[in-house]
Amino acid sequence: MSLSCSKCNKVFGYHWNLKTHENKCSIIVQNENNNLIKCPDSKCEYSFTSYALLRKHVEDFHSVVLNKEQHCFKTLNEFMEWKQKIEKECVCSYVSKATARLKKGKRTYYYCHRSGYFKTKSQGIRRIKSQGSNKIDSTCTSSMVVTEDTNGISVNYCSTHFGHGSNLGRCRLTADERAMIAGSDVNLKNCRGVTFSKILDDVRNNVHSIYDVTTLISKRDLRNVERDFNLVEGKDHSSDFVSVCIWIERMNNLSEEENPIIYSCLENEDLFLIIATKFQLEMLQKFGNEKICVDSTHSTTEYDLLLTSLVIVDEFGNAFPCCFCFTKKKDTKTWTTFFTKVKEKTGIITTKTFMSDDDPSFYNAWRDVMGDTEHKLLCSWHVDQSWRKQVQAKIKGSYEKKTYVYKTLKILQHEPNTDDFEKLLTGICEELKNDEDTNEFHSYFQSNYLNRVEQWAYCHRRLCGINTNMYLESIHKTIKYFYLNGRKNKRMDQCINALLKFIRDKMFERFIKLSKNKYSAKEDNILASHNIVVKILDDVKIERVSETTWRIDSTTEKNLTYDVSKVQDICDTDNCKLKCRLCNICTHIFICECPDFIIRSNICKHIHLIVQSEKDFFQTVFTQPVEPIKNVDTLEKVLVNQENIEPIEKEKKLIIEKLMVSVGLLKSSDYSIEECTVLKHKVDSLLDTIRGKKRKLTDTTNCEPSNKKIEKQFRVVKKKTIGNFNLKHYHCT
Repeated sequence: MSLSCSKCNKVFGYHWNLKTHENKCSIIVQNENNNLIKCPDSKCEYSFTSYALLRKHVEDFHSVVLNKEQHCFKTLNEFMEWKQKIEKECVCSYVSKATARLKKGKRTYYYCHRSGYFKTKSQGIRRIKSQGSNKIDSTCTSSMVVTEDTNGISVNYCSTHFGHGSNLGRCRLTADERAMIAGSDVNLKNCRGVTFSKILDDVRNNVHSIYDVTTLISKRDLRNVERDFNLVEGKDHSSDFVSVCIWIERMNNLSEEENPIIYSCLENEDLFLIIATKFQLEMLQKFGNEKICVDSTHSTTEYDLLLTSLVIVDEFGNAFPCCFCFTKKKDTKTWTTFFTKVKEKTGIITTKTFMSDDDPSFYNAWRDVMGDTEHKLLCSWHVDQSWRKQVQAKIKGSYEKKTYVYKTLKILQHEPNTDDFEKLLTGICEELKNDEDTNEFHSYFQSNYLNRVEQWAYCHRRLCGINTNMYLESIHKTIKYFYLNGRKNKRMDQCINALLKFIRDKMFERFIKLSKNKYSAKEDNILASHNIVVKILDDVKIERVSETTWRIDSTTEKNLTYDVSKVQDICDTDNCKLKCRLCNICTHIFICECPDFIIRSNICKHIHLIVQSEKDFFQTVFTQPVEPIKNVDTLEKVLVNQENIEPIEKEKKLIIEKLMVSVGLLKSSDYSIEECTVLKHKVDSLLDTIRGKKRKLTDTTNCEPSNKKIEKQFRVVKKKTIGNFNLKHYHCT
């Protein structure tokens, strides 16, 4: 009596084997267990326990002829090339699902990537992609069974797909295609600095068939490649905190001159990071005695962090950032710590003019650390914003009255003469106080601005050369819109990388100005004033009051005159840069009473009128030659990258930095016993990977099995003495 299966006709010698087989071979109808292999036909309700039964069912019940092939390859590379060719020709993809260990090799199972079930973990925040999931909620019949042994590689391949169509949009980029996009070599990271548009151009120019998956590459795919190949500049880890720790560890391993970190504390409650390169600190020491600007800005990271900048104004009249600070708090104690750390690097900075916003904590901290300044100024733009807001909120009555009060305050602010300012101030305060509609605003104005008129009135900032905090506003705008691409940046490590790039570019800009004697923005304004004078020279009335003083009628307002005085014959300022190259005069030769000169230190049109009207008299006023660049080579150590490390050594260095950060995080964090056990296993696996081929203490050729018994050892069990001879009996133990 033959024992054969009623389902697949397989013959067995014993009935218990047949019974076991029949339990596995049974066809289950309408079973919702996803562990079973469902028929890909949506109208079919059969499920199976093996792929062989599924294929037999498809051939018998659905009359589909399945193409089965066998292939042999000598090496794994040959198999992978063949697999990629098949995937491209058949517009499909095969993924490994399981691997079985054999006595002399291993067996890997590759299945169609459309096989499987869609299990979403979404909470409804993100919408499902437009074409839906790649999974068909059943099993495709196509697969590869790859067996590797000492004889080579053999493949049992079923090429017929059943249950889905051929759709190019469902295919994925292969590893080689992704590496090609990343720059042909993952380790070289060549796509850094290349725009996505340029990469798309290169990819689409090399497409040879419209049915190639590379035709569907979009910028979203490029961003995924950039993320997976770690090509985002400044990003050393997926965790922002770990990435910043790695950067700090890298900087701390540098010499003191190369390390830009002045102070760092990454605790959540008191996050504090101060960055300044050696060149920035030298610029602060050189130009910090004239003007210091300090202000903070938001929106540089997704966290509630302030980016505070300390800025000086150089000899070209351009702003230069000397220090950056990331912090959560914004009180006097925080800024005292900030300025104290800067003082430890530069010494005391005695400046003439200190400008900040309406918050007094900046100046209070600076005064406590560095000492008092000659001028403490408020940014005119911040004052104007406060006045506009409070006029709308605290003044009752009509729109005309609010407009009148605001314009009166602006006239008061712009008054350049001190005596006239005091008279105007007294009259305006009386008017505001006696009017019921403006009485509340008068109380606000008296408590916030009357006690510090020297900080916001133009008559108290004569020859300071600064009116608004536009130096800082311009720097913050450049960082946000050019170095952070005008987008809401989320990560702190990328913001730090942008700041370091910005500092580098500012140093190169300064080097170019020193080398080429390039026009600065201040010189452009001086040249604009000169060009205006050329057109109106014959139409302006000039009265000579004395040998060194002239009176000129205003060209914009009637019954208004300005006095221009010559204060010195030759400029005695070292390496003066702000001058009119056509008139051969600088900002230190004349003084004019107009706001353009008094507030902005610009060589105004009135000074140009005097010089142009008496050219012979002022021909040799400015005779100081432009000195050649001195000590330009001091920039070389900063600008020139002298580090020449092999790519492998760079990668090893990065691994070491990450390991050091891991040790620090492990010491400073609390873990449970279960978490420590998991970490221990992961570290053991990492050690095995690092050791690689050096897992053994010494190389041995002994291939004996570990369970073989050792040779028996002889031992002495009895000793006899016969005459002068000792006899020993040896027994095996």
